[in-house]
Amino acid sequence: DRDDAVPLGNVANVRGPFFSPDGHWIAYFQDADLKKVSVQGGSPITVCANCSPGNRGGSWGADDTIVFAAQGGGLLRRVPAQGGEVTDLVVADRAKGEQAIVFPEFIPERNVLLMTMLSGGLNTDDSSIVAFDLQTGARRLIARGGVHGRVSGTHLIYGSSGTLHALVFDPSRLTVSGNPVP
Repeated sequence: DRDDAVPLGNVANVRGPFFSPDGHWIAYFQDADLKKVSVQGGSPITVCANCSPGNRGGSWGADDTIVFAAQGGGLLRRVPAQGGEVTDLVVADRAKGEQAIVFPEFIPERNVLLMTMLSGGLNTDDSSIVAFDLQTGARRLIARGGVHGRVSGTHLIYGSSGTLHALVFDPSRLTVSGNPVP
């Protein structure tokens, strides 16, 4: 609710910050650690030390877990937001040409995660936005040729070839319709 920037205390060299669902915390990557800090300030809290987060995205779910892309991008990992055991969640299937899984994003009100799947080369033409059901482990292709998918109301917003695109998106059915609009 402010127009000016407010320093959050002893927080430096931050990569890939993202908010908790309630907006009270910001999680971020620092060196090989995943940390969080209150938006009110105070000392940062280490969620997991030496857990190998890359700078390939993280997302904080309503179930109070954090999912992040591990260093190298071939793996999404999960950890409780208060800290604890880090577990592997999704592994790239190299036999199917999957090179990396990056930029996870929880879909609001769903137990589903959007993720970017990089295949073949490592550019947007060789990428797909895929939904991953956290209960069943099922994957569903949402859009080809895009990265960093985010849900905004009734649209899927994503990058492709240096342009931001939007597609009409139904999060309850995990379907898109129409053509992408720059």
